[in-house]
Amino acid sequence: MNSDPIISTDLEDLLEQKVQARERLLKLPPEEAQRIVDQVLYPQYWQAIDVTVWEESIESN
Repeated sequence: MNSDPIISTDLEDLLEQKVQARERLLKLPPEEAQRIVDQVLYPQYWQAIDVTVWEESIESN
């Protein structure tokens, strides 16, 4: 009999985190929850963080 899990532990952890995040959103007032979701889903709310931008380090010929 195969004892391998159907899904990996990492995937199970991710799914559990997603469920917990949804539960936290459902406990918030609707307007606040929608604002948070909009910031995550819509790219116009995204912003680059300068410290994570890397510079080209290979010289071109």
